[in-house]
Amino acid sequence: MATKEQIKMGVTRYFDNEILPKLPVTGIKKIAVVTAASLFINTRIDKSLEDISKNSLSSYLGIVCGDGVFQLDQLAEELKKNMPEEGIKLSPSFFGFSFGEMIFNRADIDTLHRYINS
Repeated sequence: MATKEQIKMGVTRYFDNEILPKLPVTGIKKIAVVTAASLFINTRIDKSLEDISKNSLSSYLGIVCGDGVFQLDQLAEELKKNMPEEGIKLSPSFFGFSFGEMIFNRADIDTLHRYINS
């Protein structure tokens, strides 16, 4: 189980420790990426989590409890089951800067889940 704040902190730690060091950017591009990620985490994640918590399907599926706490254990397991063996390719870009491709796989789900729960 995780609160909205725990999810935000976990996503921030995941980005700082797992994504940012792997991005081939320096200088102004790195500043742009960090700024965009910070804005996204501090605004869009709050909004997205709020939308999810109000969605009746989320409650029906057991993702969100009545007290606004998110049940992530089962969600993480289902995501891993449905994740292709090779993962999924992502092509992140911020402020018009492209940073190539990244692969998000089952191990990344575990890592993100661990950051949220710690």
